[in-house]
Amino acid sequence: MLNLACPQNDSSRYIADGFINYFFSWYIVLANLTATVFSGLCFFVLIKHPRVFASSTRAWFMAITVSDFFTLLLAANDMYAEVMFPMSYHRLLFKVFGRYNCMVRLSLILSLGWSSNLLQTGLSLERLASVIAPLKTRALTTGRLTRFTILGIIIFSCGIAIGVNILSYDPKYMESGDTQEEPGNEMLLECDRVNGSTLLGEMNVNLDLTKIVYHIDLIMFRAIPFGTMLVSSAIIASLIRCQRRRRTKLMGANSVLQQRQLYSGSNHESQASLLLLTMNLTTLITNPLFLIFELIDGEGSEGRTSGKLTGNTCVTWVLRQIFNCLLYFNNQTNWIFYIAFGARFRHHIVTLFRCRHSGSIHERQTKRSHTITTRNTTYHSVKRVSGDAAVYGERMERVR
Repeated sequence: MLNLACPQNDSSRYIADGFINYFFSWYIVLANLTATVFSGLCFFVLIKHPRVFASSTRAWFMAITVSDFFTLLLAANDMYAEVMFPMSYHRLLFKVFGRYNCMVRLSLILSLGWSSNLLQTGLSLERLASVIAPLKTRALTTGRLTRFTILGIIIFSCGIAIGVNILSYDPKYMESGDTQEEPGNEMLLECDRVNGSTLLGEMNVNLDLTKIVYHIDLIMFRAIPFGTMLVSSAIIASLIRCQRRRRTKLMGANSVLQQRQLYSGSNHESQASLLLLTMNLTTLITNPLFLIFELIDGEGSEGRTSGKLTGNTCVTWVLRQIFNCLLYFNNQTNWIFYIAFGARFRHHIVTLFRCRHSGSIHERQTKRSHTITTRNTTYHSVKRVSGDAAVYGERMERVR
């Protein structure tokens, strides 16, 4: 918290106040609100228009879009409330969740963050398999199997997050039956881990659960997913480049019609791969910075600002908040990549807003009326021909 890490009488307090007033207070609200709205629109487009991507790829993108929506709505706004009005926010959580407010809040944040990383890793592996062996991948990765895989990833992430928080967090205060007094400010803001929890009874644990949870977070849900994204993105980029060279040679030797068929057949796969590569690049640039900062800062990896990197707790607190904002930067920008790399996304979103140009509407109505007129003319001409044929048949019978 700001008041604990950087008191009012600190000589560097103006740095933290300037960061909050000139950047944090408006950027987080604007970025979260815009990204939440457009993530919801992109999810609606993915549901309503199934031909935007292939079946399995579409399921992965839908899961990532939902993850972005709830991550921004809950986790990123939680970060904003922690900085802007910590006491009011924690008192509200205490009234809702009681003494388990810290446990519930951190379990939710870890579940959303870990699920987002694993879902993006799963999409990277699916795209890698599709680029290497597209026919086998389409035959094996059905829509049902993809949905079960996504559900398993979400359950695994949420289960691990809830489990480690139950084992490593101990509620500091108990609610007695005859009093409902709120705890003090320090009690509300403390979320320190302990070696064991009274929720599961008395435990004689000699393990440093703080270090265990940190290494689970670092290795299983950060290092492995980021490494997988990096390797798969490099392989996908090189394979796409080779395939484009081969396609260019084939298109140079074929006719115009064959060129269109080759281009249209690979257009959807290329757009999905480029979209994923951009998302992975943004994630790999922004997210590891927070982990590197925590590793260098020492005690900051345990959730406490120590100031080992800069020697000033106020400056360290500001750096921590900046890197914490970067954790959600990819969630805030994914919708931009959907619109940038998907012409159909742009068309469908514009259609949702009913922003079609009046000229295009007039042209469409003209084409529709022309089609109806052509159909009616064809119908009447066929009817006239059939009538003339009947009259001709009757005359021939009379002649005979």
